[in-house]
Amino acid sequence: MVFFKPACLKSYIRRQLRYTKTVWKALFFPRENDSIPWIRAADLLLPVGKIEPSHESLMNYYYADSDKQPVGPVSETELRSLCNERKITLDTLITSEESRGEEWKPYSTLAVSPPPDAIQSPKMGLDIARLDTPKLLAIVGAVLLCFAAFTPVVSFPVIGGINFLKIGWPAYVTLCFAAVTIYIVFAASPKFLWITGGGILLLLLGCLDYFLYTMYRVASENANNPLGVAIMMQAIQLQWGCFVLALGAVSIFAGAFLSTESKYIQLMASKWWTWSAIVLLFAPTIGLSILGAIPTKTVTTQLTPGTGTGSANTDESKAQAEVRNPSATDLMKKAWGDSRRESDLKTLTELRNRKIEFEKKLAALRVFRVLDAKYYKEDSIAGKYPVIELTVQNDTQYSVKCAYFRGVVSSPGRSVPWINGTFIHTISGGIEPGEKANWKLAQNKYMEWGRDDAPADALFTVTVYRLDGPDDKELFGDAEFSEYDQKRLEELESKYGQKQGSVIPSPSAPAPTASSGASDIHSRTPSSAPTSPSPVLDSSNKPVQKAPEENTPAKKRAEQRAYTLKNPPKQIRTVRGLVFTGVKILSIDEDGINITHDYGNGKVRTQDLPPATQEAFGLDPQLTSSSNSAERQEK
Repeated sequence: MVFFKPACLKSYIRRQLRYTKTVWKALFFPRENDSIPWIRAADLLLPVGKIEPSHESLMNYYYADSDKQPVGPVSETELRSLCNERKITLDTLITSEESRGEEWKPYSTLAVSPPPDAIQSPKMGLDIARLDTPKLLAIVGAVLLCFAAFTPVVSFPVIGGINFLKIGWPAYVTLCFAAVTIYIVFAASPKFLWITGGGILLLLLGCLDYFLYTMYRVASENANNPLGVAIMMQAIQLQWGCFVLALGAVSIFAGAFLSTESKYIQLMASKWWTWSAIVLLFAPTIGLSILGAIPTKTVTTQLTPGTGTGSANTDESKAQAEVRNPSATDLMKKAWGDSRRESDLKTLTELRNRKIEFEKKLAALRVFRVLDAKYYKEDSIAGKYPVIELTVQNDTQYSVKCAYFRGVVSSPGRSVPWINGTFIHTISGGIEPGEKANWKLAQNKYMEWGRDDAPADALFTVTVYRLDGPDDKELFGDAEFSEYDQKRLEELESKYGQKQGSVIPSPSAPAPTASSGASDIHSRTPSSAPTSPSPVLDSSNKPVQKAPEENTPAKKRAEQRAYTLKNPPKQIRTVRGLVFTGVKILSIDEDGINITHDYGNGKVRTQDLPPATQEAFGLDPQLTSSSNSAERQEK
């Protein structure tokens, strides 16, 4: 049905101007009962189902009700009121009194568009309910076309998804088809929907054909590289925008099909519908199957040698053919293995270089010596708080502004330390080369240094892991080599059978001086991280097996004395209950130990010490027992 049917161009222009004026008033000068002005403006622009009187006449009419019974007589005004009240529709059959029921025709032949001021609608807004199903399907198809112009239709490696808007002209063609479809729905006959639906379908089929042709051309050009072709086939894929475009075209086709009255045209449309659905469903699958078979056939023809007939096709020849012509899966696995090996070897080289740089950094940091280290709790008004005392000496050639330390509180024989934390000290005025400094650093008692679970015999170890110069930049480089890096390096070396030892030798660290003052935990200063010595090789480059050294009791006592001098205990208790605190051991001999304590200097005899303490100091219990027996005899 035609909604706008002007008699001439002049009347059509006059009517459009009148419509524009009414819409302007509805938008900017709404009535009092207009809650949403733009709905009334849309109702004026798209007067779907609205009628207006033609030339008024005194003729009466009859109309057919739902039971096909004539009702009347009624005038044209009454018919218009019945249509506006939805008691009759534009397709209701009417007849005039003059025809006497011999000629029945739809009411739409009598109704024409009304002037805007004469519209009396009981409900404001666009009445979608009066749109029939074919037109609604066409509108939905047009909306899907507009949406499909901005959706990805194909994806390429590196580039990603591409839509019609990036290509250019397909997006403009799709939007034009959508606009023409909307115009056909509201201003023309629905039979023209076949044009837009067919155009969109041709556009979609053309895009699919170009896509398949492009993939076939790429496969043909790279026929000698089946691995690249396989990867390319997996990377180039159709996206969901094609299905949105196909759904829009099918929706427009459905609207055109349902609005067609001729049985012959409906039959042809149903056939086109069937073949279009078959093409849309199976064309991509068939095309990709053909495309996947062509490169394989080409490579097989080039790589498989000519064979005879009969007994020539043996299992051995088939195995040789498989070796000469590996499958795409085998090639991909081989390429993946080679790539993985290359990546692992590159990582192995990088880890070795990082380890070398890190060892150079550690060797340079050992020159900044920690001579003494203590960790204890000091009483204050707010309770006990942890304190770390350090004595350091800068033997580097650089001025140090900030030093970073790692402290470990551990017990001999335990693999897990009690405290493993870091602390930083910004040196006021810095420390110049050759200078020595004593620091007392208070720590946060609410952090790891405030724990109270460390026993009395625990050892405190301090290591320097970073130094900053006057310009706040790190000295000796920023190389790092963590435990995970060491584990990864060992794993790669064991995997590829390539071992590499430490490049930088570990210099011997000077012995630290004894600590002084009250301390709750034994203190010692590590020379460096433990390093394995390089093996001694003979003339044939084989390691020389050293004879095991004899571990005599005298040697063991000497080692224990040297260890005690480096790591003095916090206190010494005698068998008589006397306790010496603030101990600093001067020397140890068989008669006892010479110490300096809080109350002065003195010597603690061997027989005054408990057996466990004697063993800890490296004394001989036999001498102690003989001296004790001689003393008892004298008494």
